[in-house]
Amino acid sequence: KCCTMSNNSKQKNSVYMMMALLLITKVLGFLKLRIIAQLFGATHELDIFWAAFTIPDTLFMIIVAGSLNAAIIPLLASVLHKEGERKLNEFFTNLMIVISSIIVFIAVLLFIFAPQLTSFLIRSDVSQSILNFSSRITQEDFKLFVDLTRIMMISPVLLGISTIVTGYLQTRREFFITSLAPLMYNLAMVVGPIIFVVGFKMGVKGVAICAVLGSFLHFAVQIPTLRKYFKEKV
Repeated sequence: KCCTMSNNSKQKNSVYMMMALLLITKVLGFLKLRIIAQLFGATHELDIFWAAFTIPDTLFMIIVAGSLNAAIIPLLASVLHKEGERKLNEFFTNLMIVISSIIVFIAVLLFIFAPQLTSFLIRSDVSQSILNFSSRITQEDFKLFVDLTRIMMISPVLLGISTIVTGYLQTRREFFITSLAPLMYNLAMVVGPIIFVVGFKMGVKGVAICAVLGSFLHFAVQIPTLRKYFKEKV
């Protein structure tokens, strides 16, 4: 009975901790928007940032969030249940290589052809309407739009890889660390603009760098726990 009560207590504490992390993550998500809005206001420069952000964000939502999140955890759980931990690690490694290669390949193509893509968006009223740009992107915005797109194209690569790691760790019931990952992303987006925009006077490029930094932290915070399972003898 004592062991059962102890386990129940630990489970409750874990649930409360995850609820607290989720709340903090939501608060930080609100703060990041407030901070960015206060730093730039309703400026055209900020409109260009959100417009450029749309392209890598769409890549992430279609390839990663739209497909992997729905399939990866049941798939990994099935492998673990039927074939054991060693096969799970092998399957995860192969999956990581394949998905990462696809994401990197598409991101590199978009990085290389960012000027051509930008020219198309500038000329096309339909594309700007579909992507829901808040204001018209013109030829004067060309260089900044390309630069921001190329910087932020790193973000979906890191988040895509991190999402696969999240699926693996959740299959291993490591819910605390996977809840910590989005918190780290939002934390970078809250603190980063103060450093890069206010401190280093980098403008919206500083916010783009923060998005990449947040994506890296989202991935990096999960690595120690991931390594633990690959060091174990299974």
